[in-house]
Amino acid sequence: MHVLIRIDCVPTFLSFLDECCVHLALLVSFSATIFVSAMLLFMVQPLVGKILLPYLGGTPAVWNTCMVFFQALLLGGYYYAHRMKRVPSLRAQLIVQGSLLAVALIPLIAFKFRVDFLAQTILPTPTSANPIPWLLTVLLITTGLPFFVVSTTAPLLQRWFAGTSHPAARDPYFLYAASNLGSMLTLVGYPFFIEPSLTIGQQAYVWLTGFIVYGCLVALCGSLAARNPAIPDSTSTDGSQPEKPLGWTTMLGWIALAFIPSSLMIGCTTHLTTDIAPIPLLWILPLALYLLSFILVFSKIPGWIYQAVFLLAPLAILLGQSGAVGDFFRIEGLSDLGGALVRGSERPVTMKSLDIVLLLGVPLLAVFLARTSNRQHILWIILLPLLLILVATLPVIKRSIEIPEQQAITWHLALLLAASMVCHGELARDRPTPSHLTSFYLAMSVGGVLGGIFNTMVAPLIFNRVVEYPLVAALACLMLPGFDVSNGMKWARVLTQTSVASVGMAVGLLLLAVGFVAVDDARQWATHWLPRDRYPGLSWVQTLIDNNLQDRHLLEKRNFYGTFTIQESNHPIAFWFPLAETEVHETWTYHKMLHGTTNHGMQIYSPAYMRGETVTYFHRTGAIGQLFESIDERQRLAGRAQRIAVLGVGTGTLAAYARKDWTLTLFEIDPEVVTTSYLDPNNRFFTFLRDAEERGAKVNIKLGDGRKLIERHDAGEGKFDVLFMDAFASDSVPVHLLTREAFESYFDKLEDDGMVVVNIANRYLNFEPVLANLAETMGWSMQIQGGFGIDRIDKYGTNWVVISRKREHTGILPELGRGFRLEGEDTWTESWRAGEGNPDLGVWTDDYSNIVGIFKWAR
Repeated sequence: MHVLIRIDCVPTFLSFLDECCVHLALLVSFSATIFVSAMLLFMVQPLVGKILLPYLGGTPAVWNTCMVFFQALLLGGYYYAHRMKRVPSLRAQLIVQGSLLAVALIPLIAFKFRVDFLAQTILPTPTSANPIPWLLTVLLITTGLPFFVVSTTAPLLQRWFAGTSHPAARDPYFLYAASNLGSMLTLVGYPFFIEPSLTIGQQAYVWLTGFIVYGCLVALCGSLAARNPAIPDSTSTDGSQPEKPLGWTTMLGWIALAFIPSSLMIGCTTHLTTDIAPIPLLWILPLALYLLSFILVFSKIPGWIYQAVFLLAPLAILLGQSGAVGDFFRIEGLSDLGGALVRGSERPVTMKSLDIVLLLGVPLLAVFLARTSNRQHILWIILLPLLLILVATLPVIKRSIEIPEQQAITWHLALLLAASMVCHGELARDRPTPSHLTSFYLAMSVGGVLGGIFNTMVAPLIFNRVVEYPLVAALACLMLPGFDVSNGMKWARVLTQTSVASVGMAVGLLLLAVGFVAVDDARQWATHWLPRDRYPGLSWVQTLIDNNLQDRHLLEKRNFYGTFTIQESNHPIAFWFPLAETEVHETWTYHKMLHGTTNHGMQIYSPAYMRGETVTYFHRTGAIGQLFESIDERQRLAGRAQRIAVLGVGTGTLAAYARKDWTLTLFEIDPEVVTTSYLDPNNRFFTFLRDAEERGAKVNIKLGDGRKLIERHDAGEGKFDVLFMDAFASDSVPVHLLTREAFESYFDKLEDDGMVVVNIANRYLNFEPVLANLAETMGWSMQIQGGFGIDRIDKYGTNWVVISRKREHTGILPELGRGFRLEGEDTWTESWRAGEGNPDLGVWTDDYSNIVGIFKWAR
């Protein structure tokens, strides 16, 4: 038997094989280049932020300026790619881009993001109150051009790819998924892998190497695109009509669709970290879901993978937030949910993770009933208003059901994911032909930038609370798109489209009434317009408002430092008066200072004779009381008044311990805190600092970043005896205050026997090994007391650390211990002990830190 092979078929097969190799090379090279560029973009921002932190401190003005700078460059890069259409040929574009890449290498090689050279030569660190001009100049010199070049990649290379012979060139938007995948991997990889493993200098070298690799990949893509141009369509005729230009309504629609998820992502992050749980690194989850939505709607992945991600992503969040797996399969609250809401039961009902699965996860199973992307998109459209209703009524539900913070976070993340999928899905469905590709990305970039500016700069100026988050969520419902039922689900009718828009409007008006108006005004408004006897069906609105009124709000403010609240509450007190041998009953008025949900101090405001009594973390029976007992003993032996420095004013509680002729120098970054604690002429809020002055102490307050102000402290004003650091909030970790260089500057401003006292209390982070490693490396002494708490008498447990050059400089402190006893209860006794280090963490410096390494994962 003979096999005959036609010789003329061999060239055809080889030509086909060669064409497949070319197409594969195009796909791999363009995808890899866009992927690498996205990784570089997401890595440079935290890297530059860490470099600038020791120079300017952690003021929000610095972070906001950096954000606006990078967003402006990103928008400029997209505009550059849009204008590159006017360059006549691909080869000319490649020459222009290559020249720009070569020029961008100059500042990278010269500075490697290093600011110290500029700070020591032509651009010394500013000492004025406005560092913004210096900051912009440094960013422009060291980072501006490289970041600008990399930001041009996504739209420019997609346009190049659209001009190739690849079969997918007619719809190159799937490459945008590679960009967002690179962004998301860097987003997760930086805090968990890059930051703990590499110093800032090593990260800079990695970025420089990546930029060189990126430049080579761009050259490869340009070369492949130039050698494999698109083959003209033989079916087209010369008389075909040219494509119509884009209208302004189309561009504005794209901008609005990009604005909503961008604003909602930032608003959701702010709400979660200030009003629910100030967990470090929590911001990663909203941003990751935001990027995931881009990947899902623009990628060309198989439908079954899309369906699996559609279902498993919310469930993965639930499992990750639920804690113990055993708790996940317990159901205690769902059966009592209806009865508790009707009865108004005083006993809180626990709501476990399975309840959330039943309420949110079960509807997501409908994904498997939707086998097309169009049907999946319709399901997101239906799900969005339902999630908004759940989030809007969450304060009412929490009145009767105990919802852990993990589950509350899940609801908000689900809302963000649904809104992002709807808006980004509409963008993907409405994407234009490749001839308008750069205009499309330019409009998306404008919408994203506007969303960021609205949330970070405009909203803090016009809203007292985080109102932009529910407002934009309601706006997302008002802009819900229609859908084609003929190609979607036969059971979906026009009624669905109109009803979800109505829900968005109703919820938006409700949230406006509750959030936009001051809380007390909202209560009066609701009582007048929604009396319970006349409108019983709407009485839950008052419940929603009253939920915020368990404590009366004396002051509500918001600035670039976050939301700021002063609360007043009255508590009946009964105590035994020995002289009269009788029980005394009084009502004490408490004033509490809150940043978001973080308690920054409290005072017994009435009766007046109790104002000097310290509570919360500063009570006299705890570590602070013992510490000041030791300071009093030091003063007695030294025969001189003490000079105390405090980082973080708070309510000024530490001033309650100040003696006559002592000097208190307090450093505070938020001017609103200083106003309420010291500058208020009528002492309406807190009186600790004014009372200290009346006792003969000297109080001096300086505004700005604590570390920078201490470094600039004039030695002629005298050195400090003790430096207190109470500038820690759970959601904002001032890493630059805990580095070796920072502590060296602190001890430079202290007397030889001076002490640094740090409040390291944090629900999510364990700072003890960080400070213990530092003390051991520097040869210093470190003592720590865990403290005890009796919350029902307002004495909170906390962790105070004392670091001194030698152990004997702490005086009698190590021998002190306090017991406290309540009738019928045991006695708590705490003693000071040496700190326990962790060699794996190393020593934090201005060049290295590791937040993930100190996270309390088992909490």
